[in-house]
Amino acid sequence: MAGQKIILTGILAGLLLMATGTAAPPAGTPDGEEMTPAIIDYSQWIDANHMLMFVSNEGILASDEDDVFGYTYGLFYPFSGVEHILDGTQTTSVMYATGLWMGGIDAVTGDTLVCIAEYSSEYVPGPAIGGTYPSDAYTNPDYRVYKLYADSMGGNPNAGYLNWPVAQGAPLDDQDQPLLYGWQTLWTVFTDFDPNRHLNNAGYTDPLGIEVQQTVLGFADELHRDMVFVKYKIINRGTRTLNGAYFSLWADPDVGSSWDDNVGCDSLLSIGYAYNGEDEDGQFGVAAPAVGWVLLQGPAVPG
Repeated sequence: MAGQKIILTGILAGLLLMATGTAAPPAGTPDGEEMTPAIIDYSQWIDANHMLMFVSNEGILASDEDDVFGYTYGLFYPFSGVEHILDGTQTTSVMYATGLWMGGIDAVTGDTLVCIAEYSSEYVPGPAIGGTYPSDAYTNPDYRVYKLYADSMGGNPNAGYLNWPVAQGAPLDDQDQPLLYGWQTLWTVFTDFDPNRHLNNAGYTDPLGIEVQQTVLGFADELHRDMVFVKYKIINRGTRTLNGAYFSLWADPDVGSSWDDNVGCDSLLSIGYAYNGEDEDGQFGVAAPAVGWVLLQGPAVPG
């Protein structure tokens, strides 16, 4: 992964097979509050196909960091309307938090470099400018999460459509209009250039020098029922050549009650999953669902 080389990690799908949860970060995990930028956006979510999932501009998904609904977790399932979260009738969750992790080896120094997003994030909002993070990354509200709806495009434009951040790298369709996938599309961009953000004990290395353009999308049909999709476009904006680069979604799944979950994977299907480990769950009872992550497309490097 050399400087300016673009890597598309393709689409990662979170598939709800049936579920819910509650948890907390493990003791001793730094929360990163001392380095939290002033402009961190947790105000947007995707609400399609029976789930609501928060989306941020620092690489963290499924976490309600702003306590919008009074819960720290940020993936509600099953979901049919915000009013049901507010009145307490639909507050079950399958995920406490999830986020993008990346690692690579500096081809010159041999150093292993990583950037992570979990309970705290080492990413900075905004695109790379001049080989680093933007000078106003901590103050500019334009580096937020932008949302498009199928019914709020050109004929009924919403704020996301009217302010679509093309200058930041947001994609356009063949009509030079904001690119909408499916029923809802959320887009944002962030980098890992600020060394002062690399403080998490699981990371804590020098920056890789990457820019991440994140697209979250969902459909409103039975074929894509209980699914949400995440697409990452990752660009090496730094001066390092990175060998052996890896990308992954870290996750803290909680299927109903958080203390009785099991996890597994199927390497042939490229899926990881979590499910209730007891016959009866404290929140779902005897009908507990499961949650999974499916890799639909791996890295694709343009020629």
